Amino acid sequence: MASEPLVTAADVLEALRQVRRLGNTAALTQLEQQEPELAALLLEEASDLHHRLGRHLPVKLQRQTTHRIERLGVVLVLALQLAHRRLDEPHPG
Repeated sequence: MASEPLVTAADVLEALRQVRRLGNTAALTQLEQQEPELAALLLEEASDLHHRLGRHLPVKLQRQTTHRIERLGVVLVLALQLAHRRLDEPHPG
């Protein structure tokens, strides 16, 4: 029997909505305030990918791809945070 997932599709979609509303820069800044080490790791990895892509992609596509990678990382972290908050809420019953 399958167990209930920790992070639901609704958590991911809500996280994506929030990041799109805030923008990547503001969402990354917010993550840096909440989880500085995690944000630093995300930015380091995105920077490394940016440089690796630079060898193979035009500059504009490289920048767009890096932006999407950063957004994906922030969305995934935020979705996990939303799921934890949801699971920590008291359930009636």
